[in-house]
Amino acid sequence: MHTPIDWHSAPTCLQLVRCLLFLSLIISSVQNLANSASFASDGLFAWKYQKYAHPEKWMQHPILDKLFGRTRFIILNLVRLGLLAAGFINPAQPIILTTLLLISSLLYIRAFLSMSAADQLNTILLVCLTVTAWFPGLATITLFAIAGQVLWCYFSNGLLKAKARKWWTGANLKDVLQTENFSRKGVTNLASRTPVAAFRLPGRVIVLWELSAIIAPLLPPALLWIYLGIGIAFHLFNAVVMGLNTFLWSFVSSYPAILFTHYTLFAAII
Repeated sequence: MHTPIDWHSAPTCLQLVRCLLFLSLIISSVQNLANSASFASDGLFAWKYQKYAHPEKWMQHPILDKLFGRTRFIILNLVRLGLLAAGFINPAQPIILTTLLLISSLLYIRAFLSMSAADQLNTILLVCLTVTAWFPGLATITLFAIAGQVLWCYFSNGLLKAKARKWWTGANLKDVLQTENFSRKGVTNLASRTPVAAFRLPGRVIVLWELSAIIAPLLPPALLWIYLGIGIAFHLFNAVVMGLNTFLWSFVSSYPAILFTHYTLFAAII
């Protein structure tokens, strides 16, 4: 399939990964700032409660209650937004990416209990991009690693779903859509009134799509684009219906790496 982007170019694909990842981190920080009250000393995610999720003894030091209070949580997010703005100007700058990784790691530790798989993936991608910024010769390996990481995430999630009979019957999908923590109120009400049978096909499609990730790089180009198109639709649906905004940008930011891996493998075979 002819596209205006050179998917054989490691620098081009890395640039796309960085830009999409930066968008995900911007959304994450904006959400953190909007929800900063939860990180106050009397909030749901106060550090005095959250620090016990970390087994390391130094994490229990009383001084961290002050260092990780609401004000500093806000400052960390504002600093990250500033770094992201600088990153868009010079996205491959090693110092910017290293500092961004440090700030994001502190935020990950601070908000550990409220973090999602998207935040975990963001951190992994930042590590990969930071290493490549310092060592440009590793660009190809980095893109392969990013593609492998995300495809493994999809496949392992599909494997877990495949072992649960209720995913095949549609019952689990209906349950997820009925859960107020994961769905908007209108969707929850609609799902509760809809027969389980209506969720059977989409439930199976989700399982099979995730399982097929293991062979995605080996698909013919047209099928790979269809596979990734389904992925974008899947994450867009989750963002709109379930409010999982960062998942869309976090996972889609890896798609240039998947395309690079695919086109590189096909070029080697041909």
